Amino acid sequence: MKAVAYYRRSTNIQENSIEMQRQMARNASYQKALLIDEEFIDDAVSGRKKTIQEREGLSSMLSKIESGEITDVFVYKRDRLARNALDYLQIFQLLKEKQVKVHFTAENEIPIQYSPAGELIELLMAGIIQREGEQIVERISETIKANFQRGKNPGNLPFGYEFDKLTKTISRDVEKLSVVKSIFDAVNSNDFKTMRQLTDYLKDNNIQRDEKPWSSQMARNVLSNPTYMGIRLLNLSGEVLKSRYDALAIVTESEWLTAQEALEVLTSKRKPVEKEKVTFHLENLVFCKQCNEPLQPKKGMKNKESIHYYSCRTHQIKLIKSELENQVLDSCKQFFQELLKTHLPDFHQRRRNEMSKTLENQIDEMEQNLHKLNQRLERKIEKWLNENRQFKKEKLEADLLNLLQQIADEKERIHFIEKEMIELTQTIEFPSDNLDIHESTMRVYFRDIISKIEVEEHMMNIEFKHPFLSTKEVLHTRVS
Repeated sequence: MKAVAYYRRSTNIQENSIEMQRQMARNASYQKALLIDEEFIDDAVSGRKKTIQEREGLSSMLSKIESGEITDVFVYKRDRLARNALDYLQIFQLLKEKQVKVHFTAENEIPIQYSPAGELIELLMAGIIQREGEQIVERISETIKANFQRGKNPGNLPFGYEFDKLTKTISRDVEKLSVVKSIFDAVNSNDFKTMRQLTDYLKDNNIQRDEKPWSSQMARNVLSNPTYMGIRLLNLSGEVLKSRYDALAIVTESEWLTAQEALEVLTSKRKPVEKEKVTFHLENLVFCKQCNEPLQPKKGMKNKESIHYYSCRTHQIKLIKSELENQVLDSCKQFFQELLKTHLPDFHQRRRNEMSKTLENQIDEMEQNLHKLNQRLERKIEKWLNENRQFKKEKLEADLLNLLQQIADEKERIHFIEKEMIELTQTIEFPSDNLDIHESTMRVYFRDIISKIEVEEHMMNIEFKHPFLSTKEVLHTRVS
């Protein structure tokens, strides 16, 4: 068991430095005669944008609290733990569960109390903390907007410009901007089809960037930046600000728009040619009788047209895919019709009746259990109404929630079984002689009723998933 300290400094607010928080924690620990055994630090980490898991120091400390290693925590203020209300409440619940003593080192920070009134205070504080964080962000955002509009902070400048923080002015690099102008001229005066053609042109004409060739991405970034026509854009949390800087323009608005049209052509992706998708429905079902190896799906050419076939290279078997599958399908239909002439429909109905009876018994058991749960619920509610002790009332509330969840689950299970029973009562229509199998379901259909297909030079043997039925046929399908 040990005492620890946690320090955090925000990414966008430089107040309350780590060193200041450390000194405050040490002073407080001296006053309470506690030795700080370990420090957890998140430097330049936002408590609003980062999740608990993304904050290494906080996550590590909470893990040790959960394992029972920590008894006391020194921290400057609540907002150091979290700026997000839900994150803060999650941390508070863990501190409460482990009864960790939290020592705030800032003046006027209300101490944490693990009581019903204390929980209400922490709930209110969580909302205040989050709102304070949001107000800070709003103030910073407004300052950034104002500085951008006044030209005090133009944001990240593109190739050819630099910002002097002392004079608050933007300087132009004439040599670099002449290179950029050459790129705009090249795009607007040539009929390039791809970015590769553009970069090759720049390389051939020795138009370089800092003595290096232009890549496609670098050229694209330059051509698409409106700064070169005197307009600066700033994307601030989804809001796009626009400001004119006419002194920065090296191309006219018309020239820039023409370049955008050309850039759209250069960066448009060609649609990939869709390959023909062929499904071999009998794959791993059809075998060579001699070697007992599955026939492999293959693609070839016949009379200058592509064909698909099943092949055993060892024994020179090549069977055209479509003809073999159609022949097998005809055999499957015949097999199914033979089944219908047996006692299959009667057997199926008996099986449905048995399943229906089983489901009825399950519903009876569940309804009895549901009745018992409701009786327990009534007794618990009565106890809760008559209970005056707060800790007992809280325990009963937890039991009530658990019972309500059990009742809901049991009702859901009953509803599910009732749906199954309705499906069992629906009339089953067995297929007629004109059994239609769609191409998309053929693979599943074959695997449902076929165990194995063996082929040799002129014969095919189909073993169905029925102990007494199989069929032998003469093979007509072959690749010459």
